[in-house]
Amino acid sequence: MIRRPPRSTLSSSSAASDVYKRQGAVAPFTCQVRFTDCYTPGEPVCGRRPEGWRDPGSDLAAPLAAWWARQMRLEHASVAAFARLADELTAHRAPAPLVALARRSRRDEVRHTRAMAAFVRRAGAPAARAVGSSPVAERSLAAMADENAVEGCVREAFGALLAAWQAKHARDPLARSAFAVIARDEARHAGLAWRVHGWASGRLSKRERAELDGAMRAALATLAGEIEAEPVAGLREAGLWPDRRALRAALATLAGEVSPARLRPPGDHVPPRALAVEVHLRPRRSSRCAR
Repeated sequence: MIRRPPRSTLSSSSAASDVYKRQGAVAPFTCQVRFTDCYTPGEPVCGRRPEGWRDPGSDLAAPLAAWWARQMRLEHASVAAFARLADELTAHRAPAPLVALARRSRRDEVRHTRAMAAFVRRAGAPAARAVGSSPVAERSLAAMADENAVEGCVREAFGALLAAWQAKHARDPLARSAFAVIARDEARHAGLAWRVHGWASGRLSKRERAELDGAMRAALATLAGEIEAEPVAGLREAGLWPDRRALRAALATLAGEVSPARLRPPGDHVPPRALAVEVHLRPRRSSRCAR
């Protein structure tokens, strides 16, 4: 049996301030996006990676600046991922509300990218240059559903829990505000992923649904390995990365809900309850520094 961690370990304090505007993040931004034939393993983060995406890395010397730059690249990659999801949902004749939510999620990721770019600039590093992405081929419903199960149902859900923790513990008040916004958005994105999962599962064969279950189990196992990696220097001191105990508790919370959800009939899938419990939507009571 998986023990549920105390709520205080993962709960988020949601700041209502417009951190993007306060940071000057409305300025134009560019970042690198490359498409290759594999993923690059790394610490779990918010954002949906598109098929074949690999982080090109950066040559920034300062560890924290390099970390913010990686968040920016991942958020930017999510823009392309949601644009493709919206197109594929349309092509597969998904309900219009799912398509609209995918397009809204794309706009969210544009805001997230601008916010992360602002933190890169605050760290004294320039934004990376844009690199064109390779064209992508049309995919079957099963292939789209597989990516959605891994990147949305599992990784974005975990990313929302992680962002909720960062919203509470980051030492920088602007970072707390930014991650509070991101946590809410990513929780909504994970909810969309589970709605897509339910819709697509009802149109797949029994074998294809079994493959989706296997993909989610594998994604949870991959996360279990990633959270054991040591973060970059200064990340925990800045309140931007939990200790291993908190990370394991977050993953246990998610795994405990993903497994029962996999057993529901096709079309009857809801997002993990942890996202509603841990990523609070109510504004913070008192936070002068985040206003």
